[in-house]
Amino acid sequence: ERIGEINAQRRLLAERYLELLADVPGILPLGLPGHEQEHAWHLFIVRVDAEGGEFGRDAFMAALKTHGIGTGIHFRAAHRQRYYREWKVTRDVSLPETEWNSERICSLPLFPGMELSDVDRVVDAIREVMSEHAPANAPSANAY
Repeated sequence: ERIGEINAQRRLLAERYLELLADVPGILPLGLPGHEQEHAWHLFIVRVDAEGGEFGRDAFMAALKTHGIGTGIHFRAAHRQRYYREWKVTRDVSLPETEWNSERICSLPLFPGMELSDVDRVVDAIREVMSEHAPANAPSANAY
């Protein structure tokens, strides 16, 4: 009964993330789907793209944790899961683009009980973390 309300709140929060992260070097929100269905925004995924430095996704997540912000990894390259690594058919599979992205994406907090001020706090922490760690030439969402 509340799915419309929940999706509307998630969309509002996601739009705020997209707006505020648009000029943060090294943080690239995943693109919107190319179809006409309504996006549910059950997750807000970003790619940590701080090329040219030691600061990657795992360090980014750890740094946000020091600010009291939890993140998650929801999408790992399937062929790197133990079952597929050990299965004869997929043991030697190499998917470099999948692996590259899998090592760089994580989920930011996004749930219907959040307020816009919560998104602001997350993005403020991201800006602080990235200003301390990302190289100056890292791309921003506006670069794509």
